[in-house]
Amino acid sequence: MKKRRIALVVLSVMLAGILGGCGGNDKKDGETDSKEVIASNGESSTLSDGDTLIIATNPGVHADILNKASEKLASEGVNLEIYTYEDYYMPNLLVDDGDADANYFQHEVYLENFNKSLDTHLVSVGSVHFEPLGIYPGQKKNLSELKEGDIIVIPEDATNKARALKLLQNVGVLSLTEGKDDLTLSDITENPYGVSIMPEEASMIPTEIQDVAFIVLNGNFARDLDLSVTKDALAYENANSSECDQYWNVVAVNAGNENDPRIQKLMEVLQSDEIKDFINSSYDGTAIAK
Repeated sequence: MKKRRIALVVLSVMLAGILGGCGGNDKKDGETDSKEVIASNGESSTLSDGDTLIIATNPGVHADILNKASEKLASEGVNLEIYTYEDYYMPNLLVDDGDADANYFQHEVYLENFNKSLDTHLVSVGSVHFEPLGIYPGQKKNLSELKEGDIIVIPEDATNKARALKLLQNVGVLSLTEGKDDLTLSDITENPYGVSIMPEEASMIPTEIQDVAFIVLNGNFARDLDLSVTKDALAYENANSSECDQYWNVVAVNAGNENDPRIQKLMEVLQSDEIKDFINSSYDGTAIAK
């Protein structure tokens, strides 16, 4: 059964060392009933039905935005129940299993790769915000200080790894194979500074900041370090560039559920001027509204 499949997948992922942490945060205030999900820490949470909309997400920016949206949704008759998980797997698996109605934590490229890898059939119902990757100082404060043997840590998942490599190319740290999107370390054609590029699970990168020359970090994890993209990053992605079009964060549901009235109401609120203003005024460039 699917719940057992989820538990086994989560266990195997944890053993492989690629989850976002040692366990998910599935806490939700208040009592609910009738649905059960298996959280990434192995515990279960009961969830309710009816006009309630159950959404899985990551802590930080995504959860903040959803909490803000829940105020408006409640006034319009939709009770948004938000469950947060540290990793990038559980939010998709829960929607695929039907134990969550939607999730909000990923961009379309990641969603497409997830579907291909695990034979899921999740679809985007719309984009909400963009989180630029930035290059942040570690032991060194300026890229001009780079020397042979310096370590730069980048996200290890395929999509964000490619984004990080492109960003490093844009600032002249390295050169890459031309005309390729799914870039890997083997596509580094020139490394004039002789630096070492070390992929790491995204949520673990903040723990490396004191031990390496520079880190390339997702916006939500940068915020956890109280880093501002516009003030602290040495370079960061341009949200308006064509190569970043595919990296806007989306709400995803199971194929066929796109027209669920609750989902439509959620998107109406998330794409409203009120939420756009909240995003643009709250994160100092770490998150940018669509």
